[in-house]
Order: sequence, then structure tokens, then C-alpha cells
Amino acid sequence: MIWFAMTLTETSPLTAAYFDFLSRCKTGVEVCDFIHQEALKHGFADASAVHDGGRLKISLRLNKRCGILLSIGDFANIDKGLKLLATHVDSPRLDLKPAPATEKYGIGTLQTRYYGGVRFYQWVGMPLELHGRGQRADGTSFSVRIGREADEPVFTISDLAPHLRHQPEGGPKNSTTITAEHLNLISGLRGSDSEAGRPAKVFETLLQALDLKPEDFVTGEFEAVPAVAPRYIGFGGDLIGAYGHDNRSCTFAALHAMFDIDDENGNYGFVFTDREEVGSQGIHGADSNMLERFLFEVFEKFGDNNYFRLRRAISNSVMVSGDVNVACDPTWSGPTDENNSGHLGKGVCIAKYTGARGKRGASEADSSLVGQMRNIMIREGIAWQPGELGKVDFGGGGTVAMHFTRQGVQVFDMGPPVLGMHSPFEILSTEDLKTTRDAYAAFLKDFTIENPIA
Repeated sequence: MIWFAMTLTETSPLTAAYFDFLSRCKTGVEVCDFIHQEALKHGFADASAVHDGGRLKISLRLNKRCGILLSIGDFANIDKGLKLLATHVDSPRLDLKPAPATEKYGIGTLQTRYYGGVRFYQWVGMPLELHGRGQRADGTSFSVRIGREADEPVFTISDLAPHLRHQPEGGPKNSTTITAEHLNLISGLRGSDSEAGRPAKVFETLLQALDLKPEDFVTGEFEAVPAVAPRYIGFGGDLIGAYGHDNRSCTFAALHAMFDIDDENGNYGFVFTDREEVGSQGIHGADSNMLERFLFEVFEKFGDNNYFRLRRAISNSVMVSGDVNVACDPTWSGPTDENNSGHLGKGVCIAKYTGARGKRGASEADSSLVGQMRNIMIREGIAWQPGELGKVDFGGGGTVAMHFTRQGVQVFDMGPPVLGMHSPFEILSTEDLKTTRDAYAAFLKDFTIENPIA
């Protein structure tokens, strides 16, 4: 207890703010709302604000699922490009099915469909919160959050007892393997005084408690996420365990970089997207025209309807795609390349390319971009390291980078290394969080946009 008290005393303001952010924001919608509210506190206007023609600081959202913060101080030269940070706000989770309720042996369960790269066994026996939102038949909105507070109930997924996992000789292979259809949330027990044989009695109790109808689950959005608070891991207070470092860490760092920089004459912004973990498709994902759509609003504020000029502004922009990288793991060292993969506590990772196997399925940044960023970080004394998603043919993955490059934006990836990526309790270094914030701020402040057309 003495050591723990000392750790809390020595917690930096940035780390303390990150703990608060993680505790308050368990879903992408909650992250978007947090960003917007914090932006308003820092002098950003919302979409309804009337612009006076000077510097524009604005926060825009699309269905509260994705958005952008923009600071436009030199609109006359906006067609020369903007400096942009981009992250995603979604994390792997379990979504409820449209008609989720089942009941067997008097035990109520809610069926789920996993979202993103989930390893099924990690979610079994885990306390889970239920978050949801939607509209009732009468048009009123509802918001659900159960399990965050200590006095609230949680949900969980049951596992087979080890006593029952033996297979008789000649039995079916993998008969005890956890599959996607096993990921059912325990939602309650039908009381002994309930009508025998009455189906879904537990679900009826849940509906009554939430003031919802069964069809509200069909049309609403319901997510199950770990009911685990962020905590320090081990001794020293330099490792944080939490759900959602991917990609809350980069989102938090980008938001604070935006607030740390106050360039009256610069054109820069922070784009936060949804659905990256499932491919970035849809109007809330990076594989859409969201950047163009948001800039339409900005051009309209300045009374400019020149579409060619808007497209040139996008094509001349440079973006840092903020996403986490794989850290070398002392227990699972085989799939990573220790010379090219990130190491906890060694600084932000620059990933010149992502993708898998033969660099497939992603983009690769031009050397001029990462070279300039390297020189900035050396000059500013910001720790950095290379980052790759595992050995060749062992791993791989993508980020929002390749989707924004389709719109002509020059993009490179940069973010902290993480252990246990996509698990319900990922591990991040406090030092890497700080260097990521510092690197993003240095990009917004010092990076020089150069016209790639020669």
C-alpha cells in the first residue's frame, strides 16, 4: 500500500487525465461525445455557430459516431493542404444480436456477435458492461449503461468446468472449443415464483428495468465491453492495463496535441473515425467521403463553393494515421522481429508501411514524409522507434491510412506499442503515451507540407 500511494502521488497530469478518459469512455460513441465536449471547452465552436470570417475553430460530428476538429487560420491558402491527425474510436467488443434473448434451465442469456479481432476465450469469465443507445417507437431517445459503477450488476459469459472437459476415446475433436456462438451474456435467473415454462421471463424483467421494448433491441445499438477499470501493472507505475488502448491511446494523444498547439495562422485538424476494426466501411468509417463532407461545411462557413479548390486542399494534405503497434512480448516472442517491432517504454513507433505478408492490404508512406518526421523528433528530443506488425508471414494488419490515401492524402502511421493487443486488458507504457502526444504535437507545429507534384 505504501508503494501504491507513492505511485498515485507521482502520477503525471497526462496519465491521470488518461485514466479518467478510459474510465469514462468505453464505447466509440462515448469517445466522440467526450471529444466534442472537451473541444467546446477549448474554444471550438459547433456546427451551428456563425463564423465571423476570421480564424475558425470548429468541432463537427456525423451521427455522433465520427467527427473532426479543425483549426483554420489561413483559409486563403487552404488549397495548399492541411496537417491532419487521424485515429479510430472503436475497439473490439461484443454486439448484441437484434433479437438477443434466450432462456434455458431458467437462466437468461443475451446472444452476441463479436466485433473486430476478438479471441473468444479471452472474453469468457470476464465481467462485462452493457452500453446501448437508440430511439423508441415514440421517437424519444434512450441511452443504456449498466455495470460501470460498483453497485451496478454486470454480465458475463460462462465457461465449461474443467471437470467436464475430458473427451472419451473416439469423441468428437474440439468439442469443448469456445466458438462465436458460445459468447452469450448471462443476464439473470428466472425466480422460483415465476410461471413455469414461460420463455424469456428474464428478458422481460430487463426490458421493464430499462423501459424498452423488444423491437428497441432490433433497431438500437448495444455493446458489451469489459467492466474493468484501468490500473497500473507491476512495480514502478510505468505500465497501464486497460480495455481499449487500441485505439483510445492514440485518440487521447491526438486530442491533447490539438489542445497543446494554438497556431493562429495554421490549417490543421484531428479526424476521428469509426469501424476501423471491421474494415472502415460505411459512412462513419475512413473508407467514405467523410473528410470531403466535413470540409464542405468549412468552405460554406467561409462562403466558398469552389469544389476544385476543396479537392486540391485534400490532395495536398499530409496526415499522421495514429494507431497502436505490436510490442515485443517476453512470453510470446516468436512472431515478432525484435529489431523491427516496438518495445515498451522506448517511444512512439513510426510505421512506414503496414499490411501483411508481401506488404498487401495497406499503404506505404513516401520516405520524404517519415524522414522529415524523424528529423523533427530528433531535434525535439522525442524518443521513437520502428514498428512492424510481426515477422514476415506471421502477422500484419492495416489502419485508416490506406483509406485516406484513396482521397489523395499523403499518410504515414505513428503510434505507441501495445502488449496483448485486442485483449480485454491491453498493456501500454506511460512513457510511450507521452511520446505519442509529443510526436503528434510536433507534427502539427513543425511539419512542412511540400507539394508532391514535380
